[in-house]
Amino acid sequence: MNRTMITGIGILVVLTILVSIFYLPALSGNFQTPGEPNPNPIPPYQPPGNTVPTPPPDTTPTYPPIPSNVTYAFGAKFEPPDGRVLYGIGPWKTYEAKLLAAIPSKKYYPASQLIFMDLTGSRWTEAKAKFPSTLAGYDAAGVIPHYDIALTIGTPLPAEQAVLTDPHFGVDDDVANSTKYDAKLNDLADIFKKYKKPVMIRIGGEFNGPWKGYHPYEYPKAFRKIVNLFRAKGVDNVAFIWAYMPAAPDDFDEKNSGGEYKWFPGDDVIDWYGIDIYSPQEISGAIEKNGVLTAFGKTTKFMNMANAHHKPVIMAESGVAKLDITSSLEDGKADWDAFFKPLFAFMTTNPQLKWFHFLNFDWTKDKYYLSSGWKNSDITENEYITEQFIAEIQKPKYLHSDERYLLKDYIKYE
Repeated sequence: MNRTMITGIGILVVLTILVSIFYLPALSGNFQTPGEPNPNPIPPYQPPGNTVPTPPPDTTPTYPPIPSNVTYAFGAKFEPPDGRVLYGIGPWKTYEAKLLAAIPSKKYYPASQLIFMDLTGSRWTEAKAKFPSTLAGYDAAGVIPHYDIALTIGTPLPAEQAVLTDPHFGVDDDVANSTKYDAKLNDLADIFKKYKKPVMIRIGGEFNGPWKGYHPYEYPKAFRKIVNLFRAKGVDNVAFIWAYMPAAPDDFDEKNSGGEYKWFPGDDVIDWYGIDIYSPQEISGAIEKNGVLTAFGKTTKFMNMANAHHKPVIMAESGVAKLDITSSLEDGKADWDAFFKPLFAFMTTNPQLKWFHFLNFDWTKDKYYLSSGWKNSDITENEYITEQFIAEIQKPKYLHSDERYLLKDYIKYE
């Protein structure tokens, strides 16, 4: 190859490089002055038939900022701010719907709903399959589900209990000492963990009431086992409740000579103390009579224990048991003064009580309660009581559905 040909090839190479640098970008509309951003960037190559995926919309709920002056005296999971009491309802849809219909605005709707369940049902496979959609329904309704897990195989009628050879008919001893219910408990733990949102669980409510049939010294072991099973599986969106009813004995804090508690499972497995109130005698009156604690005395003793152990209290159940609500105006005024007025006064004088459910139900429609002498607790039967009740729950102290974000750590689980 001669020198002239080599020189010509070199010139051609140089010209090709110069054209590619300056001329071709200008033709493509992507010419850019050095140092300036490209106004028409070339999109990245996509194989034929593929498209750039659209990111999913952000569905994370947004909430107003929590005021800087909000405090939580007990630091408990899902605790309302100090000075506030969360309002919740019971499990009977027809009766609760009647009460909701009387509330003038969704602004005052309940933030929690009580649900009864037990470990001994025979149709668990079917129930387990429906559980996620049930939880989603509570979330859509704007309520925190509050499950009462009964450790019983049904509840015998009072006449049947009176002739039982063994008054301890609960399954709490089986839960504590066998694996009989472990599979179901593991299922529940998995379901609640997957749900992720806040849940309240009351284990064996009214634990020492003879009508529950639980076993002294075994019940606390069952309670501990359930809580520890949930925690071992990483279920941290659940708060656990230990709940008493003053119609039961006041032995909730007793120990045997070996230091074992008869009913108390230990503060390390309790987030909230709970109490059920169905009688005016349980929230007012004398503390003692002839040296024996009255119903109100037992309530006071339990509330004092909660304070001493630095735990908030939830009134897991409340309602009228034996004051029969009728449509009579005079009866309504009398019932309001007898039960409801002291009920709300009790909440005011006990600031550690930060959550309550009112169960709107006609007890005569249930065979067990009817045989126990319970009457009508459906307040919508009486216009006066309904008006007074709704006026009460509209007061600023009560926390409703649209304020759930104010509960301690609530947003963490949304």
